[in-house]
Amino acid sequence: MSGLRFWLRLWLRIGAGCAILAGARGCAAEPAAAPVDALAIYARASLDLRGVRPSIAEAEALLAAPESLDARVALLASDARFGSRVASFYAPLWQTRAEAADVARVDYAMADESGYLRSVGEEPLQILAWIADHDLPWTDIVTADWTVVDGVLAARWPVEYADGLPLDAPGWRQARYTDGRPRAGLLSSTGFWWRYSSTFNNANRGRASNLSRILLCYSFSDRPVVFNPEVDLTDEARVLDAIHTDPSCIACHATMDPMGAYLWGFYSEFSNDVTDWAWYHPDRERFYEDFGTAPAYNGQPGAGIGDLGRQMAADPRLIGCAVERTWQVMTQQDPADLDADGRDRLTAWREQFIDGGLKLRSLFQAVTRDPAYRQTGTKVMSPDQLASAVEDLTGWRFTVDGRDVFGEDLYGLRSLAGGSRSAGVVPLAPTPTMLEVQERISQAAAAWGVAAAAGGDRRLLSVDPGAELERGALEAELRRLHLRILTREATEVEVQEAAALWEVLRGLE
Repeated sequence: MSGLRFWLRLWLRIGAGCAILAGARGCAAEPAAAPVDALAIYARASLDLRGVRPSIAEAEALLAAPESLDARVALLASDARFGSRVASFYAPLWQTRAEAADVARVDYAMADESGYLRSVGEEPLQILAWIADHDLPWTDIVTADWTVVDGVLAARWPVEYADGLPLDAPGWRQARYTDGRPRAGLLSSTGFWWRYSSTFNNANRGRASNLSRILLCYSFSDRPVVFNPEVDLTDEARVLDAIHTDPSCIACHATMDPMGAYLWGFYSEFSNDVTDWAWYHPDRERFYEDFGTAPAYNGQPGAGIGDLGRQMAADPRLIGCAVERTWQVMTQQDPADLDADGRDRLTAWREQFIDGGLKLRSLFQAVTRDPAYRQTGTKVMSPDQLASAVEDLTGWRFTVDGRDVFGEDLYGLRSLAGGSRSAGVVPLAPTPTMLEVQERISQAAAAWGVAAAAGGDRRLLSVDPGAELERGALEAELRRLHLRILTREATEVEVQEAAALWEVLRGLE
């Protein structure tokens, strides 16, 4: 039928292929200097804070009262999807989403090993999402006496749900560990230390470096080091001595090693024993004595990860890093590239963050109000943004055998689509594989959306795609689709070109 062909081609023309990369306006090819209007700003904020485009009603209300933009943008952070969006933003930086671990496969005692590992990697991010959703202070990330787990983890880890529900209850829920571990938010999260494991000889140094990178925006591994050529790196005793005596080694290890010394309770002696990995081991806390470095943080001694969490909570860098990370994920720009003006802006956001009680909601709202965020050029949509936006538009989500294709790498397309990986960086510009994935998703979503509309689902199309339409009704539907898919008003040229396509296809019957 000409109508079905028309709506299918129209979707591919004005919809997915053009809207996928739209952080603010429309196509990836659109110049970064394009004027930014109220609808474009609102669309950007909606995609960032909710993962979906504005509805027709929201867009029309803003067109009728553009002065209401700030108030409408502020409300977006109150959406129920805000916490999950914050977790998705931070996932590439935290890199806990992994689909492989050092624990032997036989000890998972379950058919879906990759599903188990997905849950393991999500635990740290769900802690973050809970803090965002419940307006808890950012310092809870290192001091909270709870975690967040799903039924997969609850059935295998020493936890109990805070609300008393049975452990097989569905969904992610607040819980507490029951193995006596100190309570320190992310620092007492089994999932975090599964992702960042340590050998005995490494003495948790890699763990300390990643913890510092993630929460303090300082990576020991990025610091330039000049090695003493006289040190034999194959001699463990010589290396251990150099760490404590050689100036080129002391520069990093004097800070990193005492931090790592806090983390021995999560050291696993048996790499193929999932129980050994899932439980905390107080009896191993003093293993640091074998390396001659006692737990301390910036010169302040401590006695466990509870102390480490409290010390980090009092470190101004914890707050400053949260502000930098938020800038980074919301603008897709590196804070290191900021000029003096940009640094002043981060300082202002930091003050607003503190004044707002260290609530992530207040921080993200402050960013969306800033001209720098609103005037940032076209941004790349992450795979989860793409998936949620397309699902909201059409009701379709790409799954295979029950697996979310954009939610994993081993059986999915997350990395190919530009998403977070357990290692590496997320591209901030289109890549060939990203564009290929987006084209295929566009085609599949178009086919689904038109077929659904033909069956009576008016989620996207408000008309029967197989029906003949009067010219006025056709043009009205075209304007409606542009507003819904691209969050902007169609130009008269666009409407007439699409209408001409309708006439061509109808003439083919």
